Amino acid sequence: MRRWIGQSFRRELFFWSLLISLLPILLSDILIYQLFQRRVERDYRIRNQQEAKQIAGKLEAGFREISEMIARLSESDGLRSGILSGSPGAESYHVLYEESRKVRDFALVEVYSGERLLCSTESGTREGRLPSYFGFMREALEKPGSPVFCLSYTGVPRKITELLIGEKMEDIPGTVLVRLNDESFSKLLLGSYGRENSILIVNPAWEPVYMDGEKAAELPLLRENLLAGRELMRDVTGRLYREEIGESGLKLFYLTRPPLSGEIRRTMGWILLWIALFSALLSVLASRFFSGYMASPLARLSAAMRRLRHGDLSVQIRLEREDEFRELSEGFNRTVRKLSDYLSERLAQQKKLNETEIAMMQAQLNPHFLYNTLDSIKWLAKREGAEEIALLSGNLSRILRKSISAPRFYRLSEELELLEEYCEIQELRFEGSFSFEVEVPEELMRARIPKLLLQPIVENAVIHGLDGAKDGMILLRAVREGEELSISVQDDGKGMDPRILQLIERRELQRFTGHLGLLNVDRMLRLHYGERYGIFAKELPEGGSLVTLLLPYQEEREESAASMPEARGNPEGEERGEKDGSGLGSG
Repeated sequence: MRRWIGQSFRRELFFWSLLISLLPILLSDILIYQLFQRRVERDYRIRNQQEAKQIAGKLEAGFREISEMIARLSESDGLRSGILSGSPGAESYHVLYEESRKVRDFALVEVYSGERLLCSTESGTREGRLPSYFGFMREALEKPGSPVFCLSYTGVPRKITELLIGEKMEDIPGTVLVRLNDESFSKLLLGSYGRENSILIVNPAWEPVYMDGEKAAELPLLRENLLAGRELMRDVTGRLYREEIGESGLKLFYLTRPPLSGEIRRTMGWILLWIALFSALLSVLASRFFSGYMASPLARLSAAMRRLRHGDLSVQIRLEREDEFRELSEGFNRTVRKLSDYLSERLAQQKKLNETEIAMMQAQLNPHFLYNTLDSIKWLAKREGAEEIALLSGNLSRILRKSISAPRFYRLSEELELLEEYCEIQELRFEGSFSFEVEVPEELMRARIPKLLLQPIVENAVIHGLDGAKDGMILLRAVREGEELSISVQDDGKGMDPRILQLIERRELQRFTGHLGLLNVDRMLRLHYGERYGIFAKELPEGGSLVTLLLPYQEEREESAASMPEARGNPEGEERGEKDGSGLGSG
């Protein structure tokens, strides 16, 4: 897929424009959904927290009103006299009804004389007792003068028991008791919450006091999870809010449904999906039009380039546009016209220039070497006999013959043979004051290099580096590094002129008038292979210098032309020269 897209700029443009247009839409949909969900959940949480506080506040206000009523009844002289006499009078009922008018609608108020019911807000007359062993009475007796909250257990199976709120009067055997049942709590909390939510009120022992709502069946699980040491909301769905109800010790749990139901989520998902699909369709159409419009000039330019690549120099582009594509097409047309006018001429000139410069460098190398060699012969002839002169002249003859041969490239092995003959001549001249060693792997002997590449470097080391040395050494190494061949010449002499080192490092050797051999070798490598290649040199810490030639690695697969009889001159003559000691042969 990726490769197929990458084969066409129009497809790439269509793909990326579509992707760029769709990504913001998809991200926007996701962001809108997330923001919507977070906003709904936040608003829902704030609203539910407020509702839970309001419910707890209503309960707390109701309990406070009940406590204040109980306190007023406990201090009423009319009610206290009725309790002491053991028989309720009109005044006792009057006080009870007057003080209980605010709670009478949702709660039952009773007054006990000892264990016997004295009077009640309940219509009709009934007999009742509140035994001392009853939980409420026992707790009230322990805290006379303080309100007591307790659950009643009548033994009758009920979903929720009654909540008893009362107080044992001080100094007299009287008790004021308020009973709250399910209906009482329903009246007290009417309109405080929606039926989709649920309420649970528990005492300090987590015993249910009141439950209500659609999810009330799940609320007992809270107590079960607490007692079992499990997570409180295990198997309970929704959001849970907890509030303390004043100083009663009761706790309110407000269980609400999830803010976003499955139906709402599905509806929102479908809405966003249709928006995304509609936006995607528009993006596809827009991207297709845009990619076609933008890629059309490039397609024409690409077609023109293909024609040019196949040699059609008459190709021209015509665009009816006023933008950068028109400038590009006009620039292409001008380039083609100039290329058509000057390509052949420039190529011919460049080829001729390269051939001329290489020929000039090789022509400069030959006499330069010849003058030094002839000078060696002169000094040797004054001092030595004919045998050494014959050896010297023989080597010279072979070197000259190879120098003027037609091939411009040798195998490295052939160049080393020529170099060894040159070193024999120089060893005779300098009376064996230096040695020449070669460390070249056998697999590099077939490397193809320009003719007379190494002799000027070794000559520079002998003439300048080892000048005055007694036991000098010249070491030649060759190393292949990937697709490049590095040939180094190392000597242990006095080193190179710092000016020469600086010029070599800056690739400005042509500015120095001396060392013609180094200059020509550097220029030859650059002309043959490019500016990356050439001569590099440095001083060695232990003394001497290291000159390195860098060139591409090329291997000579066939027999070198330099080894053919036409290139070597007359081999028979060379043999005669070696036999008669003249070393000049016939060439």
